[in-house]
Amino acid sequence: HIPFHLGYTVSADTNFTMFSPSSSGRVYLQMWADTNNFKNVQFSIGADQLTPNYSFRGKMAFSNIQQHIGVLQEDTLYNNGNRIGIIQSYGDVMDDVYSMEFNIIPDSTDYKWRLITTGNGAFDLWNFNMVNSNLPSASVMTDSIYYKKGDLSQTIVSSFQCLDEVITVGNYYNRRSHINYYDTLVTNYTIVPGARVNSSSSGPTRDGRIKPDIMATGDKTISCLTQGMLADFITYLPGELATSSGFHKFGGGTSAASPVVAGIAALYLEKNPTATVQQLKQAVITCAKEDNFTGINLPNNTWGYGKVDAFTTLTGCITTSINNEQSNNEHQLIIYPNPSNNEVNFNLSFVELNSNDKLELNIYNTIGKIVKSIKATNTIITINNLLPAGIYHCELLLNGKKYATEKMIILLPE
Repeated sequence: HIPFHLGYTVSADTNFTMFSPSSSGRVYLQMWADTNNFKNVQFSIGADQLTPNYSFRGKMAFSNIQQHIGVLQEDTLYNNGNRIGIIQSYGDVMDDVYSMEFNIIPDSTDYKWRLITTGNGAFDLWNFNMVNSNLPSASVMTDSIYYKKGDLSQTIVSSFQCLDEVITVGNYYNRRSHINYYDTLVTNYTIVPGARVNSSSSGPTRDGRIKPDIMATGDKTISCLTQGMLADFITYLPGELATSSGFHKFGGGTSAASPVVAGIAALYLEKNPTATVQQLKQAVITCAKEDNFTGINLPNNTWGYGKVDAFTTLTGCITTSINNEQSNNEHQLIIYPNPSNNEVNFNLSFVELNSNDKLELNIYNTIGKIVKSIKATNTIITINNLLPAGIYHCELLLNGKKYATEKMIILLPE
């Protein structure tokens, strides 16, 4: 798993991150931020030589997003009068979101290119060519204390996943064995069927939504094979990824998991042709399965609401049962009545509190936003139904950590 997300709080310190040219020989960077988080940020592009000896080669003057909005600009970076690269830049704003793009055209592939920030704010950036290892020592690169490395969080990149109507799908292993083109059983013992695939992206989105929404079988999935590609599958992949018939192949990823959920959605809409997008989404995530792989502290930014269950999505469900493989000793948040169209009670009597413990109940809607937060002081919490009809996720926190979770359904008033 490559740490290709970069995001941090910008401060008065001059933080920086280096990037290598891609296979095209260029460096492309795009920063994203809410307008309030970026208007006081200043940034620059610089260059470093790492081998054979480290040397900082220079940087452009600092600027801010306001100077780049709607302006396609081209600058040249020099070192001792010698040009070392051209830097093209463009800024944009849409719906209170800033984007700042840099297209760096180096004169030499020997350099690493640094993004430098200072000021006050925050941003996100995704790039597969971040330099995260083999950095010069602090005695050589004296400002290395301010270096910011990439991370493995927020690997979900596409902005369309911030839409309320979108169902974002992750994938888990479907199988570990299959019969190949030569009728030979092929088994990968490093795979655990049912476990999450490491390359499946995790959330949250840039605007803080819990993602993915749901998980489905992805890796080691059988699909159609174009006959024009069969020869390549046999010649270059020794028949490992083709079935014995030659008409199907083995593949996988979220590209295979997403159609699983799309198929369930199609069946749901066939059964409920007047259903809204939100009703469909609620059916998918509320009827998800939990097991020993997902755990019960759902939703989270690894498994979403759990594994998709076509049968319960189509036949209806109230609460999701826990797989028998799961321990029965987990804490259970008792909500009653559930479903409810009036008063709702939360029984917290199972929590053993010390005098300094802090207990908090958070209620999330289906897009992962908190709609109600209650600091608990009694063993029974009662709320009159002020929430719109729908499905909610309730999370009990003890001293800031998840202690118990449960789904809650609010019906239309009688």
